[in-house]
Amino acid sequence: MKRVKRSSTRLRCCIGFLLLLLTTTRAAEDAGTFGFDAQNYTFDENVGKAQVKIVRTGGSSGSAVVKYALANPMDATATANKNFKLTDSVYEVNFDDSQLEGNISIDIINDDVYEANEYFYLEISSVTSPATIGANQLVVVFIVDDGDAGQFNFAAPYIFCREDSGNAVVSIERSVGFSSASYVPVTLVVSTVTADGNATSGGSKAFDYLSVSQPLTWATNEVSKTFAVKIFNNNKYQSQSRSIKIHLDSVEGGASIGNMSDMWIYIIDDRDAGTLSFSLSHYEVMENGGKVTVNVTRLGIPDSTNVNTYSDGAVGVDVATYGGIILPGKSKYDLDYDYGVVEARGYSNLQVDPDVIHITPSTWKDIQYIKVSAVASSSLDASSEVKYSKLLAYSASIGDSMYDQA
Repeated sequence: MKRVKRSSTRLRCCIGFLLLLLTTTRAAEDAGTFGFDAQNYTFDENVGKAQVKIVRTGGSSGSAVVKYALANPMDATATANKNFKLTDSVYEVNFDDSQLEGNISIDIINDDVYEANEYFYLEISSVTSPATIGANQLVVVFIVDDGDAGQFNFAAPYIFCREDSGNAVVSIERSVGFSSASYVPVTLVVSTVTADGNATSGGSKAFDYLSVSQPLTWATNEVSKTFAVKIFNNNKYQSQSRSIKIHLDSVEGGASIGNMSDMWIYIIDDRDAGTLSFSLSHYEVMENGGKVTVNVTRLGIPDSTNVNTYSDGAVGVDVATYGGIILPGKSKYDLDYDYGVVEARGYSNLQVDPDVIHITPSTWKDIQYIKVSAVASSSLDASSEVKYSKLLAYSASIGDSMYDQA
């Protein structure tokens, strides 16, 4: 009889324990499981305020307190109160009965220093019983730099360069940000693009330029740099400009390349055809001399490299004498200056007939003559003749684009 009573007591204890366990399990299930709704979050550095969400699944019965904390500080690269700040004075999120979501508020601190791979960890450290912690107990928060390393563009869409300049130099500018990290240097690669443009690339004067690709490294607060392309000079006249395309290829260190990533260099001839000018500023001839020879010379700026001869190609020029009244008392810088001839002869003016000489590519080596007739003013006595004149070639008009007038 006693043995039966003891067995009955044990049975009642087991049943009571199972009922308690079942009640506890059901209560935990009703209270829910808490965890972050994602394994990681990413925020821009200039976002200002951000939130990380905690979700409640499996049940929502009763209120609960979820405590959180910063985790893995030795692995994190973002620093609290320098790169970010948790705004809650107490690191916990309170859930009311039936509440399924709650947020951790974070202030993201923006600065002007480039910081790559900036991140920190948050973890759910505890929840009030009977709720439980789910699988996403840990979350990684990434902070993306907002361009503090800068953006690169060419300073101009094109430049002109004379072929005797030696180098064509283009400028590159940095904007938006000017920070360079020591562990991730800002390096911009600039290159010539040989497939585009009509200039020829090679390693000698038989070509227009030497192709090049160059990495440019930028320190903090460096805002501009130059990129040089070797230009070859020759003594051959080329009327058309030759083009070289320059491209910003790639950049490292957190910087970016802007919209003006291409530009052009236009190579122009350095007057290989020469410059035409009169040998002398004026000539004297007696009235009865019959003719006078005016020399036109073809020269150029002295070339220390001895490449340019300034005589490539056949050229042409039109020379015109001044037609009009020659007046005394003018400055030698005036077009109708008479070089003292009128006053010396005691007359008031002289009349000069205009004339034009055409020099063509086929006749430019031939001697050309200008005939000047000095005629007395109609107000003078018919017997008073001008015995000589001191007038020739007061102006010249150049009608060929292959050369310049000095």
